Amino acid sequence: MTTFTNTRGVKYGEISLVCGPGVATMYNTTSMNNPENPGVPNPNTPDSVPLAAWNKSSQDSLAKDYSVPSVLKNGPRFWVSDTLKLPVGPTLNFSGIYARWFAYPAYPPGISKIFGNPKGAYKQTTIQRDSVIGFNAGTKIFVLVDPNNNPYVMQAGSSQFDTSETIQSLEQPDFASKLHLPSGWQYKVITITKPLTIQAIDGKATVTTDYLANTYDSCTSPSSAACSYNPLTGQ
Repeated sequence: MTTFTNTRGVKYGEISLVCGPGVATMYNTTSMNNPENPGVPNPNTPDSVPLAAWNKSSQDSLAKDYSVPSVLKNGPRFWVSDTLKLPVGPTLNFSGIYARWFAYPAYPPGISKIFGNPKGAYKQTTIQRDSVIGFNAGTKIFVLVDPNNNPYVMQAGSSQFDTSETIQSLEQPDFASKLHLPSGWQYKVITITKPLTIQAIDGKATVTTDYLANTYDSCTSPSSAACSYNPLTGQ
């Protein structure tokens, strides 16, 4: 288990080796690729996904390198949580980008083609991970609310499809208009007055993405205990 602190705004990328529907292993660049020693973790690395190195390889070329049917490159991204605690595994070198194992995502079929596309947004995906995501009191959180009033808290933003997206832009009144929200869905910015944690239940987390590939953790699936309290009510 590894604890990451001061993660809010830290840039990172994910590379997943996808072996088939529901079978993938995901590697994350957080704390890696510091210019001084890119292959050694450094917690004081604000940008772990340097664009020149990130753009050097394609999904297809990496799939050939690792002899897997497909690869999903997800990034650049940035954390919006303040802390993370999760198991971290071995490091791989993806054509100059170092990343460590973080999770086994259960991606739906064709994820590399639908990611960031309306067909893939606002659908639940189960990820096998033991994680605790933390938000400090007094910070803003970004929440999707489905038609049944179930909250999903954003754990990471993406600049993959909107290169101008930042934490500050997530707070703007017009941001929701960019998300092409389905009927009955809402996007809310909430300033929390007490710490909020989201944890995986029995080693599983339920996540969804929006139209711009920002990712959110469910507070109610697989259990209402996923969040330490309901951010919509404060209870």
